Amino acid sequence: MTLKEMRDAIVAARNKAGLTQEQACERLGIHKSAYTRWESGKYSLPLDTLNKIAEAFGYVFEGQFKSKEDLNSLT
Repeated sequence: MTLKEMRDAIVAARNKAGLTQEQACERLGIHKSAYTRWESGKYSLPLDTLNKIAEAFGYVFEGQFKSKEDLNSLT
């Protein structure tokens, strides 16, 4: 996953969850400056952070953000 793809996935997941950047930061327990760096695509994220973001927005991360509903339909 490229930085642009990661940024696009994070922004899309946050928007689909109906959250502002401030609300996302509160949910994740992080400072807004760190979050905006991630959304800008300036920094890559460790896998555990991507998992935390995905979970906070109602997704799972398996190389890309997947909705939990999509995963449940596979079982």
